[in-house]
Amino acid sequence: MIGKKLSNRYEITGELGRGGMGVVYRARDPLLDREVAIKLIPPTMLNPETEQRFQHEAKLVAQMDHPAIVSIYDFGFDEGSLFFVMPIVKGRTVTALLREDTLSLGDVLDIGIKVAEALDYSHVPRGDGATRGVVHRDIKPDNIMVLRDEDGLRIRVMDFGVARIATEERITKTGTIVGTPAYLSPEQVAAKEIDSRSDIYSLGVVLYECVVGQPPFTGDVQSILYRIVNEFPQSPRAVGASIDEELEHLIMDCLAKDPAKRPQRAGEVAATLKRYKERLKDSDRALTLVLTRTIKMARPALPTFVGREKELAELQKKLNVAVAGDCQFVVVAGEPGIGKTRVLDEIENLAKVRKIRVLHGRFVEQDRSYPYQGFCEAIQEYFRFKDTGVSQSAPTTDLSDLSGGLVSLFPMLTEIDEIRAATTTGGTGAGSTQETHTLENRTAIFELLARTLTRIGSGQPLVLLLEHLHGGEVSIEALPYIVRRLGPTPTLIIGTYRSTEVDRHHPLTQMLDSFRGDRHFSQITLGPFTPSEHRLYLETLVGGPDITNSLIEKLYDGTEGNPFFTKEMVRSLLDSGGIAKDETGAWNLTGETGLATDNLPATIQQVVERRIERLPKDLREVLTVASVIGRIFEARDLEMLTDDDADVEDAIDRLILDGLIEEERESRGDRLTFSSGVVRDVLYAELSRRRRRSLHRKYAEYIEKRHEGKLERFYPQLVYHYSQADIGEKTVEYALLQARASLDAFSPDEATRAIKTALEFLDQEWEGESWREGEARLMLAQAHRMSGDIDGALREVETANNILKLEKHPRLSVSALLLAAETAWQ
Repeated sequence: MIGKKLSNRYEITGELGRGGMGVVYRARDPLLDREVAIKLIPPTMLNPETEQRFQHEAKLVAQMDHPAIVSIYDFGFDEGSLFFVMPIVKGRTVTALLREDTLSLGDVLDIGIKVAEALDYSHVPRGDGATRGVVHRDIKPDNIMVLRDEDGLRIRVMDFGVARIATEERITKTGTIVGTPAYLSPEQVAAKEIDSRSDIYSLGVVLYECVVGQPPFTGDVQSILYRIVNEFPQSPRAVGASIDEELEHLIMDCLAKDPAKRPQRAGEVAATLKRYKERLKDSDRALTLVLTRTIKMARPALPTFVGREKELAELQKKLNVAVAGDCQFVVVAGEPGIGKTRVLDEIENLAKVRKIRVLHGRFVEQDRSYPYQGFCEAIQEYFRFKDTGVSQSAPTTDLSDLSGGLVSLFPMLTEIDEIRAATTTGGTGAGSTQETHTLENRTAIFELLARTLTRIGSGQPLVLLLEHLHGGEVSIEALPYIVRRLGPTPTLIIGTYRSTEVDRHHPLTQMLDSFRGDRHFSQITLGPFTPSEHRLYLETLVGGPDITNSLIEKLYDGTEGNPFFTKEMVRSLLDSGGIAKDETGAWNLTGETGLATDNLPATIQQVVERRIERLPKDLREVLTVASVIGRIFEARDLEMLTDDDADVEDAIDRLILDGLIEEERESRGDRLTFSSGVVRDVLYAELSRRRRRSLHRKYAEYIEKRHEGKLERFYPQLVYHYSQADIGEKTVEYALLQARASLDAFSPDEATRAIKTALEFLDQEWEGESWREGEARLMLAQAHRMSGDIDGALREVETANNILKLEKHPRLSVSALLLAAETAWQ
């Protein structure tokens, strides 16, 4: 290219640099007698999309007139290559200055101020109607040029090569990453709508790198992209940056995941930095910022993680505090299947990215038979993987003086070579005698466990994940001692437990109470997915967003937003053909398939059954009776159906406390509802058929008596309960009354459902008046006609007429003939 002339005008004289999208050359413009820089994009890098991007750049940036923005003089094509002409910018990139370690605090502030002012100029549309509002999309140290002169620093922002008008449609294809990964905003990585606040995030990354020495997230490309979206960055001061809280606060605000939580204009960033700079002494401005550290991090691929952003951010904060040398203890609570283990998986992977050792333990229900089993599992895991997963600079752990005590507590540890060798060669020390570690001297045991974990950590960050705390007894007693004993070590201990299996008398409750108000402790309770989170989760399960709203709503109602229940239900429905893609390509329920109890996967039923089995007999009985009434019930109805000696009021209070039922909002406490429809369905399914029929009949008769004279509002309940009680005569009576009321109210669908219930009893075993079927068929014909199904109406009216003729019911026969004529005419 050297010596070539572009567009018969620009003479290439040398190369200035190379970038991801092309080469920048030095050239001479003989027409205006000046040196220029020419960015040349070769044909191999071009397609209609990139041509559009760079033509936009030329037109948009050429309109800008700001001292910190590198303008564009001209653009064109030459032998298939696209080029545009810019002024030659003198100076060094911020990348070069960082490498040379020559930036002072005052320099960093000047860079931040000038870049923020340039961005604010480009972001804000002009008032004269001219087009502006340009988002740079690739703010990074390589695109910021710094020149020192007698007036101080001159800052220029280069390469608006990936800029676009913020309000235009995106030119790049969905999912295409345009920009340097470490400086991309979360919304860029997630391919969401991008506005000026994306540039503010990128500027925050640049400022972070200037004061820390590296961007917030490093590693390979996939690692960086994942961490930008999911990981909470460590604050600059936590990793050794010599800045005060005010500047750190601004940088961290710019790095907020949610654009709404960042400064909303780059001008706000510039103004804040100016105020901060004005308050600094000259000596502070001249302080040189030394690179604090450089860490290369790898990142394993992870499955999709939905929701729990707030909870994961809290765990990341605790991890950062622990890494700084202050032991933290976090418990994560929730019902079975709510996602406790999945959250731990996520924090574990984030820890491993940072080369932090992670150990696991599980408390078992037979805790007194296997005391401290969770800690034993963690020790065993350490020896299995002690040479992997952490920094090679970690010191070797010597447990020889503790081996005797460990073996006396955990005999299975003799299978570990190092411990067996230490015990056979006569390991010495306070931990070596079995006498010290009998179960009668628990404080010594707690000290042994704490010293072992301290040695394993060896002053390096350590994460200990302990699951199923609800299964522990003596192990729970050890936790407060261990947590406080490890206080000055960089250790994060996270425990999980099932809230459904812990009452106020459980030792875990007492242990948690002892930590209240302790700054080293926090508790996180996971609830069900919100409807929007549940929808996203379903999309990951079926592999796309094409799911009908009706299926989403039914699955949410059926699973209560429980992730495990949702996953198992979707798998079961897929295996059974209960859901499939409809004619539009969207997933939907097939046929009339519902989500009744007999369709629940065994895994869901087992979880719910185990929870119910743990209830005291009196509570289980009250809850079972309530399941007959329905998902929603009144306290006095429940009292009527239960045995006279049952204390229903007390049972209701205890069940509310256990989270199995709750008071319905705006009901003044007299109406109650099952907290989970799945629990109600499982309880109902466990009833014997005989008792189920008896309770339904008793409740239906109670409704008749209680609401005598105003039964119209209760026809649906009477139809349901009498049908479940197998009382055919009453079912038909109230079903036809409900159908007539529904037709009068122009509700053909409700009428159809009631009539079909009646027809289930009007079969060959019907012992009542035979013309009743003709009456039902006649009303079904009216419902079909009302809903626009003329053919269905004619079929049903013909069937009704035949039955009524046979049964010699002249009045209804005439009605059938009239309806047939009117329908045929229609």
